[in-house]
Amino acid sequence: MIVKGKTDNNVYTKLINYAFSKCNIISLTKYYNQNNQLSENIVNYIMSLENYNKNEIMNKYSKELLEELNMKYINDSKIFNDIYKTKYETNLYKIDYETFEKIKVDNRKKYIEESIQWFVYNSMTSNWIKEKQNIILKTQNEILKNGIKHSTIYYIKLTDDIKKEILSKRTLFDWQWPTSLEDISFYCEDCCWIHTITHEKLCEIFCENETEYEYLKSIGINFLDEKF
Repeated sequence: MIVKGKTDNNVYTKLINYAFSKCNIISLTKYYNQNNQLSENIVNYIMSLENYNKNEIMNKYSKELLEELNMKYINDSKIFNDIYKTKYETNLYKIDYETFEKIKVDNRKKYIEESIQWFVYNSMTSNWIKEKQNIILKTQNEILKNGIKHSTIYYIKLTDDIKKEILSKRTLFDWQWPTSLEDISFYCEDCCWIHTITHEKLCEIFCENETEYEYLKSIGINFLDEKF
């Protein structure tokens, strides 16, 4: 049953503690950048000019850092070379100059920001997965029709440390790109009980019976369906 709206901290804590009493496994999903090499090239180029290393980018990552790098590199001829202009900006010349400039700037900011964010995402998630190797039960890859890996689902034992990390979040949707793995879901053995798609703010709870449905409503969960 689909959960309607966001849950506040108190309701979230009650839901998660109830999930802990039922479930013994969670899953989290890592997604892959289909333009990874290009993003890496941009980040490596920026790091070489800023004299940053990987750890410094990770430690300094913030909205302010993204804004700073945008200001510095928005007109950089190596990043925004003729190949980029031909692919992304040629058709924009057909519109008026003011609109063209706004779209051009917005697109270039997004291009730089997403390269940095993918770098941060890959670094953070890789480190997290490495730390949790001993409690990862299995993995499942999703491969696109063209043979490219789209995502990997990690099924993870619900340990006390993982429980603490989950409770440190404010909502289920805090598991989101670019600072963590995504789509946290809870399982009772092989049966999914909570499923989320975090970037869409979608949460579904598979209530076992009406009693459970009514209990979840009583702790503040709002379901799209008003009856079980």
